[in-house]
Formats: sequence, C-alpha cells, structure tokens
Amino acid sequence: MKYNRNLKAIALLLMMIAMMLSLTKCGKNADKIDTVGGDMMHISLHVGEGRHNVTPNTGEVSFEDGDVIYVGDGSTYIGTLTRVSETFGGDIIPPSDGTMIYFYFVGNLDPGSITAGTTTDFTVSIADQSSKMPVLALGSVMFDHEITQYSCELYNQCGLVKFVTSFATSTTVTVEGMSTIASVSFATPSITPTGETGGVTLYSEGNAARWAVLLPQA
Repeated sequence: MKYNRNLKAIALLLMMIAMMLSLTKCGKNADKIDTVGGDMMHISLHVGEGRHNVTPNTGEVSFEDGDVIYVGDGSTYIGTLTRVSETFGGDIIPPSDGTMIYFYFVGNLDPGSITAGTTTDFTVSIADQSSKMPVLALGSVMFDHEITQYSCELYNQCGLVKFVTSFATSTTVTVEGMSTIASVSFATPSITPTGETGGVTLYSEGNAARWAVLLPQA
C-alpha cells in the first residue's frame, strides 16, 4: 500500500509541527571524561536503563546494549562509544581545550567505512522502518582537560509522525516522495537531509496505525 505525494504534502506540515514539540530532545548525562595513557582519551556516558526504541504516542527514546554514539571534534570523526550495561564508553582522539565535542546517535544505521582523525561525513538511509524507527540525535559539550564531569543533552534531528490508514490492513504501508537520506557531518556538526527522496516503509502498530521517524522535508 502506498500513500501518494499530494496526501503527504497536505498532511505532513501540520503533523510535523505537533511531532517536533513532543520529540525535541532526550537528555543524557556525560558523567565522566577521564584522560588515559597514550594518544587516546576514554569517555563514559551514563544513560541508565532502557533500549534504543521510540515509544509511539510519547516519542520517548531509550537505548540497548550494542547501540553506538559517534564522536566528532567539529572537524573530523574522533571515536566511537558503545553501550554496555547502561553506559556508552570508548576511546577517542583527545580534543584541544576549548574545543566542542559532538555526539551523534544515528539509530545504529550503517555508516560504512569511517576512520578516526580522517572521516568528515557519512550518509545513512532511514527508508526501512518496518521493524524499528531510527532516531537521529546530536549533542555537544566544550572540552576542558581540567574538568572530569560533564552534562550533555542529545537533541533529536527528526520527528515522530503517526499515520492512520483509511481502512484496517496488515500489509506493508509506504509513504513515497520523502527525504530518506541523512548526511552526518563532523566538519560542520549537523545531521541534515540531502534532498534525495524515496519511500519510507512505516512501522506497524496494529492494522490501522502506522508510525515513522521523518527528517525535515523540503
């Protein structure tokens, strides 16, 4: 089943406004940043219980072990944090004092081959949401080597939208004409749609209600 673009264009603007208000940010504590030997620095972000998932109706975002956060220094990718026992942890290339460090969560979508100290950007597709809705979020803190405890919030760069079919159906529902490719930039810290369009396969909740995480649309 497919919704045509005209229906999407009429309905999406009103839904995006309401949805953005309910899914603006998810606060996570960056409790410790400890310097370690050699040329790397260890970061631990404590996020508590839960799993990477979006709760329909509330837009609540949570995580599960194995989820990853990519870290940038405003220029390049500098390391990855992986969640184990309620904590994201990993080693990164140490930034300079006064440098903003950025945390990117892209719902475990595949970034392809990336290299710390070299990669400036990658792209991901949010087209297939039939089994899980992919959250894209970005947060930042300013680094100071004398500070060992930080606070950080991740702001969602996407929105949660509910679609209700005109009749109950168990078949797959796709909304066409949507921007489905997001560019994740470490050089100009951002997560933005590239302008490419395709179809979003919606997450199913019953035979009528469908959900999707959507990028800002042109």
